[in-house]
Amino acid sequence: MMGKLLFHPPKLGPRMLNYRGNIDDALGKLQALIDAAADVPPSQVDQKIKKIEKLAEIIEKKGLKTKIMHSLKKAGKRKKGS
Repeated sequence: MMGKLLFHPPKLGPRMLNYRGNIDDALGKLQALIDAAADVPPSQVDQKIKKIEKLAEIIEKKGLKTKIMHSLKKAGKRKKGS
C-alpha cells in the first residue's frame, strides 16, 4: 500500500524556524500515529477464552473440594467402625 502522509506544522514557534525542528516535529507526529494504531483493544474472542478458563478453574476447585469432603466422610466412618 503506497500513499503520502502530509503533516502540517503548527503555528510558527521557536522550533519551527529551522529544518531540523520541522523534521523532529514530523517524526514525533508519525510516532504518535503508529502508537495509536498499534494499541488494539482485546477482541471478544480473547475475553471469552479468559472467561472459559476462569470457569474451568472454578469447576476444578469445586470438584477437588467435593472429593476431599467425601474422603473425609469415608475416613470418619472407618475410624468409628474400628
